[in-house]
Parts: sequence; C-alpha cells; structure tokens
Amino acid sequence: MQQKSILLNDILSIIATRKLSGILTLENQLHLGTLTFKDGLLIGAQSPYGQKLGDIVVAQGKIDSELLLKTVEMQKREGDKEPLGALFVRMGKVSLDEVKDIVIFQLEDALNIFRKWLNTTFSFSPINITPVDTICLKPEKYLANI
Repeated sequence: MQQKSILLNDILSIIATRKLSGILTLENQLHLGTLTFKDGLLIGAQSPYGQKLGDIVVAQGKIDSELLLKTVEMQKREGDKEPLGALFVRMGKVSLDEVKDIVIFQLEDALNIFRKWLNTTFSFSPINITPVDTICLKPEKYLANI
C-alpha cells in the first residue's frame, strides 16, 4: 500500500511541476476513477466512493432531497450548462465559499481514496481543459498536508 501512495504522490508532483492539463485515469481490478487537471491544478475528480455535492448540501441541512431532485432536473433540462453548486449559489441556498469548501473536500477525499487502492494503473491523457469555474486544489498543498 505504501508503494502505491508514493507512486500517486509522484505523479501528482510531476503534473503540478510541469503544469499539465488533462485527465489522469486510475484503475485497478475493482475500481475506476479520474482526476482532471488544468495547468497543473486539480479541478475535478470522479471517485466511485466520493460524496456528491448535492448529497453533502442535503446532509448539511441547506436544502432538502426534494429541492435537490428538482434542481438536478432543472440542470439537465438546461443542458448541464451550469454546475450544481452554481445553481445553489444563484438560488441563495449556499454561499460561493461554502461551495468552494465542499469541492475542495471532494477533491481531497478522492485523492485519499485513490491513495488506498492496491495494484493501481495510471494513464494520463493530455487534453485542453476548459474549467467551469475557478475552484481548484494545488497538488503541492495537498501533498504538504499528508
């Protein structure tokens, strides 16, 4: 387990140092996840065990499940043009700072989950990424805190 943690940490350092943009895919026999980078900054994560923003906002008591479902339906009708967190901010249900805190928590949580995976393979696809907002995590900040 320690070896895989070091390997992921090394990959994060390389991506950050070289200011790479693209998608890092992590895979083992049971799981698949991705980390999305723009200019070396982590801007997105997909983890099979990560908590979704809407579920976190419901758990915090900011909205109820019914409003979450209605907002997700509205988001889909509008073509997924606006992130869920931005919709909640526009509706006055959460502040932008609260959304930033939740997204940073989600990114760190995904990294912590991926560090525990065994026999993980990594592949990086360099692509031009257009972020939907300015929320990001500096990998070196994450690495300094582990």
